[in-house]
Amino acid sequence: MIRYILFDIDDTLLNFRDTVDTVISRALADVGLSFTAEQFAEYHRINGGLWEQVSAGKLDCNRLYEIRFQRVLDALGLPADGTVVEARFRHHLKFIAQPEEGAAETLAALSERYVLATASNAPQKQQEQRLEIGGLAPYFKHILTSGGLGYDKPSSAFYNACLRVLGDPPRDEVLMVGDSLSADVRGALNAGIKACWLNTRRLPIPDDLTVPVVYSLPALGTLLL
Repeated sequence: MIRYILFDIDDTLLNFRDTVDTVISRALADVGLSFTAEQFAEYHRINGGLWEQVSAGKLDCNRLYEIRFQRVLDALGLPADGTVVEARFRHHLKFIAQPEEGAAETLAALSERYVLATASNAPQKQQEQRLEIGGLAPYFKHILTSGGLGYDKPSSAFYNACLRVLGDPPRDEVLMVGDSLSADVRGALNAGIKACWLNTRRLPIPDDLTVPVVYSLPALGTLLL
């Protein structure tokens, strides 16, 4: 029986994909730059590749934060310090938190039956502030992040650290919910934790996927309540 639910944050609880370009634009404006549509596409290509390396265990989150904007700026031939742009990006991101549709209502209902915690690849204070701004923080017993735990998803060390904070419950009592097949679903399964894929983008379902798939947070509530 499930008693604990771990939630990813970005593109699971908070809409990141529709707000990230705004955050990038604000960071670039601070250093006197702007991106065209083509330059944004190059950013997302490079950034996506780096996150794939994190999922493969070839790169850690802190190193990603150190190098990604410099790689993008160098690829685009733009004269700016990537570490400064990253810092401005992190600053502006803390103030943007758009909840996914039905997030508050679903969490409110689930929190009456389950112990809820986050499980996010991100800096600790940043995610704490964004969940507060988005009105979602009160539903969580613990806000757990790679920055706070010292491990990155999808490593089993990350999930083991989450379980320690929860009091080391039996693994079959813990469910991980997130939008990433690699970090959230397969990472949890590799750690012996149950998983549910939140597929809001309605991506094709892999033939070998054996976990529940929902297409919205309210649908998750229907599944679990």
